[in-house]
Amino acid sequence: MPTTLLQQLFSRPLVQRSFLPLILLVGGWFAYANWFYLDDAYIAFRYAWHFAQGHGLVWYPGSQVYGYTNFLFTLLIGLLMKTGLSAEAASSLLSLPAYLGVLILTYHMGGRWLGSHAAGVISSLALATHLTMNGYATSGLETSLQTFLILLAYHSIFLAIEQQEDARWRWLAGAFSMAAMLVRLDSAVLLAAPLACYALVRVHACLRKETSWPQFLLSGVQIAALPVLGLSLMFAFCHSMYGQLLPNSFYVKVHDEWQMANGLRYLMSFLFYQELMPFFLALLAFGFWASAKFSMRFHLPLLVLFAAMICWLAYLLYVGGDFMQFRFMVPLLPLMTLFLCAVIMRFAREDNRDFFALMLVAFLLYGNVVQRNYFTAERSTDATGIESFDLMKSHVMAKDISWLIAGQMLGKLFYSGSAQDVKIAVTAAGAISYGSKLPVMDMLGLNTRAVVDHAMPHMPGKPGHAIKASFDFILHEQVHLLVGHPNFLRYHDNRYTCLPINSVMVHHDVERPLIFIPMINNYYLPAFYLKPHPAIEALLQSGDMLTLEEIRGKINCDFIFPPPTYKNIL
Repeated sequence: MPTTLLQQLFSRPLVQRSFLPLILLVGGWFAYANWFYLDDAYIAFRYAWHFAQGHGLVWYPGSQVYGYTNFLFTLLIGLLMKTGLSAEAASSLLSLPAYLGVLILTYHMGGRWLGSHAAGVISSLALATHLTMNGYATSGLETSLQTFLILLAYHSIFLAIEQQEDARWRWLAGAFSMAAMLVRLDSAVLLAAPLACYALVRVHACLRKETSWPQFLLSGVQIAALPVLGLSLMFAFCHSMYGQLLPNSFYVKVHDEWQMANGLRYLMSFLFYQELMPFFLALLAFGFWASAKFSMRFHLPLLVLFAAMICWLAYLLYVGGDFMQFRFMVPLLPLMTLFLCAVIMRFAREDNRDFFALMLVAFLLYGNVVQRNYFTAERSTDATGIESFDLMKSHVMAKDISWLIAGQMLGKLFYSGSAQDVKIAVTAAGAISYGSKLPVMDMLGLNTRAVVDHAMPHMPGKPGHAIKASFDFILHEQVHLLVGHPNFLRYHDNRYTCLPINSVMVHHDVERPLIFIPMINNYYLPAFYLKPHPAIEALLQSGDMLTLEEIRGKINCDFIFPPPTYKNIL
């Protein structure tokens, strides 16, 4: 019989039927309110567009560049684009249902595997209102789909452990694990704990003579066959297509001497981002105070979640975190939230669980309020180089001018589809590359692997931005226009004014003409003119494209153009 108010409430059928729809409604509303696309998503979109055009998964026709990290996600977007969908619509069609699926699985996993229906309800509600979680419900990235597939794999593995005679769950666990790793290879880090747990349980059963060793080997083949087959096919394709097994980001990041320090700062920023640490410690203290004795017994799913948390946090330390607003925390958030809620709800004495449930709701919702105020208009990038959703959204979705608009204008001016098109060099290699369809050199190396061997220091404290291409290498690559980190000038009242920008693209000793490419709404894109090209010459002669010498006296932002060698240029 229910003994507490919450247990009485949860036991009512109408209440039980209402929780999940309400949580999905809340999560859907927040996902819609935070709907956006970010620049890095357009890297995969460019590969998918070329695939839809019949050129294969290539950076541009004829290239052998492996610059995307989400193989299956990119392939699925390309297939959907073949039906006429835009890249943005295709990515949302994959990501948004996956985000809602994460909420559903989190809701059910609390009661099914952790022995606390309240933990599932509180965890799914916390995720539905969590800015990092619902921010990546869209974004154009694979994050929500990866998280959904990982949770499906966990659920299937736990069922395979519980129902050892039913081979269906082993095949399903293998299928979901394969899909998660094909979407993003680092899913293997989070899948290692439940798969190892399954193996240990089966070995223990063999040692107790509850099953035979041949049966153990057969079950291992059933759960591992699809992941091994899927990864083997993907690696074979990548080796034949690009001449390498892993994407360029791996080779760029392993050259970052600051990655461990960056990873530690990244994790600390996440804790301070929600002011989690003091409240978490306070809740643990209350737990010890409220319990007559430690009531937690050995619980396999909880141990798996704990091991997965440790593995993922160690992985984030190794890779150095990320510069996007805590994107790498999303696959861990459902597991971490379930673990914390279940431990505390199981830890408390039964007569104190109402109190702890209310404390957990207050604690998690407070953290969500804090994170929404962490980034402000004045502070769109924190001290560790992590960029806010608003800043990332403005790069691509600003109405007056954006990197996507700039790419579309560059394509309109210079794209013909031939090998002789204007070649540009940029650091933000997503929306500009996708919009222009031009040959593009990625100065950070993610889509130009040779940058690793011809690099100079860039921003060592910012994950993924530690190096950039040397100027000599840019010239060697026959680049016509060096855009660097895109910024814009706006012409108004006979003056040219720079837009505010936080990130600075630094290049030294660039003694080349600085030109201004016409955009829309009286905006211009600054770029260095490195190598002559007929299309650029035609625009200069017509007067549609300006030079620095023509407008020097009308510019209100001289800090962008220091003479005489144009050092520290955006």
